[in-house]
Amino acid sequence: MKTNSINNKFIYLFIFLFTFGLYANSISNGYSFDDNLITDNFQQKKSFADIFTSFSFVNKYKNISFAYRPVVLASFAIENLFVQNNPAVSHFVNVLLYAIICMLIYYLFSLLFPDINKFVFLATIIIFIVHPLHTEPVNNIKSRDELLTALFGVLTLIQYFKFLKNKKIISIVLVIIFSLLGIFSKLSFLVYLALIPAIYLIFTEKVKAKHLIFFGFLFIISFLSLRIAKHFLLNHDTFIRHYEFFENPLYQMPFLQRIPAGFHIPLYYFFLLFSPFKLSFYYGYNMIPIYNWSNLLPYVGILFFGLLVYLFFKTRRKYPFLSFGIAILLINSFAVSNIMILLPGIVAERFFFLGVLGFAMIVAYFIYRIFVKFNWIKEGRFRSSLIFVFLILIFSSPFIYKSYTRNQDWKSSESLVKADIPHLKNAAKANETMGAIYFSQFRKTHDRDYLIPAKKYYLQCVKVYPEYGAAWNNLAFINQFFGNWAKAEEDYLQAYKCNPKNAILLFNLAKFYQSQNKPQEAKQYYKEAIFVNPDVPDLIPYLKLFIVKENLIDEFIPYLKNIIHTNDNYMLQLLLIDLYNEKKDYNQMILQLNETYKKYPTEQLKQYKKEINRIFKK
Repeated sequence: MKTNSINNKFIYLFIFLFTFGLYANSISNGYSFDDNLITDNFQQKKSFADIFTSFSFVNKYKNISFAYRPVVLASFAIENLFVQNNPAVSHFVNVLLYAIICMLIYYLFSLLFPDINKFVFLATIIIFIVHPLHTEPVNNIKSRDELLTALFGVLTLIQYFKFLKNKKIISIVLVIIFSLLGIFSKLSFLVYLALIPAIYLIFTEKVKAKHLIFFGFLFIISFLSLRIAKHFLLNHDTFIRHYEFFENPLYQMPFLQRIPAGFHIPLYYFFLLFSPFKLSFYYGYNMIPIYNWSNLLPYVGILFFGLLVYLFFKTRRKYPFLSFGIAILLINSFAVSNIMILLPGIVAERFFFLGVLGFAMIVAYFIYRIFVKFNWIKEGRFRSSLIFVFLILIFSSPFIYKSYTRNQDWKSSESLVKADIPHLKNAAKANETMGAIYFSQFRKTHDRDYLIPAKKYYLQCVKVYPEYGAAWNNLAFINQFFGNWAKAEEDYLQAYKCNPKNAILLFNLAKFYQSQNKPQEAKQYYKEAIFVNPDVPDLIPYLKLFIVKENLIDEFIPYLKNIIHTNDNYMLQLLLIDLYNEKKDYNQMILQLNETYKKYPTEQLKQYKKEINRIFKK
């Protein structure tokens, strides 16, 4: 039986079932690392329109907002129409998307390379499915953005190739639609658009200017659409996220200085392609070395890129399947290099989602050609090809085992961090995260025993990176809890030195000095806290009690008015009303209440106005 006579339906069914078989144990997982970016932010969206008119990820207590990925949040909105806040459903959807992507890749191969053995495609898809680098985007609910980007990316490539063959306008229309859906899922969709010229160079004999213009048009319309939407739809009063040094030291380097590191970083991904057995939820400062030109590795990276470019052009006519795999590896490697676009964490497994496909294509094709050359299988014969796929499964068994067990690591944030922390002792972020997990357990249970390991990991964090303000802040709380007041003050001030604009820290400092009967110091930090961010939980109630106790009403009223004048805030307006009430200046209280109600016609103020009117009528 000839291999190409096999019904594709059976292959699609195998891909679907194989994907679900490997990732079935992930569906029962709970929420894990960074999933709160989705769950918390989705709950803040009051309507479907909010998804398209606000940043996707917002933390109002830390004054940060970032990323505009409305298609991703829309997928969760649709999911929540049926089942709300159920991680099992979200995990199921992720696995389903992954299976669909894998089937679409097989379909894309069938279109691009009709003369190649189908079982080479299947072997490629198997390696792609089982590779452990994909456990992050599949298990991490937040990483659905990578899956949706891949989905629309592959659909875009399918429609573009159909246009090359049939010249139908509908194909171009679909290319544009899928491109817009992709770019509104995540900016990394540009990697898929960059593959369009590669397909064009592989499958056309003569380069035409009009096609080059089309490539440019597609890039521009996708990128500009995103920029225009962000400009006109987003609230630009929000605070944009600024990345810390420990997340990626390259953020603080000039462009020319980060180039040598950019040539080295893809080599780390290349290593992970062959040896993905020590994976981490975090890669970053002190884990990925930042080399300059005095080290050999940046030059090796240049040779690596040069070799890929050479092999692409060398193979594009005679070995198009191999050439396409090289192009994928080359483009994704450049995208993750941090040369043009800086990435949080320096390295992340999810960033190389597409690169794994290029790797799988190259490996599967080489193994197949070796088997044919030595007559271990007969080219085009069904039984021989089936043996080839079976051997690929055997060769991939270490990857299968690693992926299956890695799914279990992703059961929760705690299980993930505990699985990785043994090889992340020199990672500041990882130690802070481990400390935060124990600290959170203390918050939930009030069991002081959790503070002992929390302190251990926070100390290791600041040992690795002494400027880690959040770790110093929590160390201060722990020392304060155990009555070590002098050390607590020292740690709080160290945290303040690291991050003087952190409203939560400022609030903690104010409460600390208040507990030490130092009202002048407490007043200073209360003022700084409400200036930075008055929306920190419990800040306004604590401040009101402090103001009244210390008889500071006359001092704070003009201070609050000054802040409101430059940066109006509902919570500050309420505090101002309360202070006039405490002062028994009822005329000013009513004036302030009416003024606030005009700006913020909330139900709370409406009821407050009714009560005030009722009292004064008496």
